[in-house]
Amino acid sequence: APRAFFSALTLILFTRFVYFVENPSDAALTSFGLIVFILIGLIMAIPSLGKRGAGFNAVLGNGATGLAQLILIFMNQPAAFLTVLYIGISFSFFSTVSYMPMLIEICPPDQRGKVTGTYGAIGNFTGFVMPLLIAIMSDYASNEAALAICAVFSFLGFMASLPLVKRFPGKIPEVKLSDEEQAHIDGDPHYLSAAEINKINKERMAKGEPALNMRFGDYKNDEPYLQLIQKLGRRDFRDMRQHVNEMFDILKAGGPNAEALSRAARERIVADTARFDAGEFDEEAKEMGLWLAKYLWYNGHGWNKFTPMYKVMIMSAFPPLPRIDQGAELAEAMPAFLGWLDDEMSLVKDDPWQSYSMLDKYHTLKLH
Repeated sequence: APRAFFSALTLILFTRFVYFVENPSDAALTSFGLIVFILIGLIMAIPSLGKRGAGFNAVLGNGATGLAQLILIFMNQPAAFLTVLYIGISFSFFSTVSYMPMLIEICPPDQRGKVTGTYGAIGNFTGFVMPLLIAIMSDYASNEAALAICAVFSFLGFMASLPLVKRFPGKIPEVKLSDEEQAHIDGDPHYLSAAEINKINKERMAKGEPALNMRFGDYKNDEPYLQLIQKLGRRDFRDMRQHVNEMFDILKAGGPNAEALSRAARERIVADTARFDAGEFDEEAKEMGLWLAKYLWYNGHGWNKFTPMYKVMIMSAFPPLPRIDQGAELAEAMPAFLGWLDDEMSLVKDDPWQSYSMLDKYHTLKLH
């Protein structure tokens, strides 16, 4: 899309506007303006990459580019044309800066050189071909048709990028705890982070010991700290996503390490399922059920009056995932788990307590 814009600038300015033919120095100045707006685009796009994610950038860049190209078709005044063109150029760089980080994230380390090199080669090939194609279309059809074709491909890119928003989300903000909150969690194993739990389990499994079985504990102990748990959830989702991506890298690389990881995961999950079926986790399961029942009850949810509805809500929050103990491959289960994790991450980014408060105020106002 940016390459199409570069071509549109030089071709359409001279074919549509006689002014720039008669004033070539002003036409040259438009290139300077282009550079300025490219820098503005980069200044906006790079911070957005970390805050909102590469997927969001890809969608915004392609969508804004396509929209700008459509609007340019109807711009018959040089000033209006340049204004839309410059704004479109700025937003096009949201998508330009997004693809390389995504490629680096999804590529196994031993393939990153090949893939990024291929990406660069295709980009350079596009830069070579696109001006020629637009010139031919402008000569044999019209510059409006050239812009329309560019817009179509930009919108195709927009549609193709939509699934990337969940796959490549923005970073979850770092958790900031008060001194009181930090003092409360220090030394309490219930508040171990996902990264700490994964580290402990790796060490245990390396020694041939089973992974830790974490317990829910008593709801009454957690009740004063529900918002703290919500805050820590952001940390845990971030850590877990990183852990899953590391495992996914091993699987995508293939070879003995991937086979060993798949085999170990299957053996562990099959063994845990057998223990669960044998009733070894009944005490932990009852504790979890009681925690959930108390949480619902003491937060205004009468679960024993509308059980089908609450079952549906629980099933919606925890949809079925491929089960390795029933024959699913780890390479199949991991993307499904990662997709579910991304959906949940989009929820924990926000403060649900504030959302509930606003919802309550809205319905109270509506009732009055």
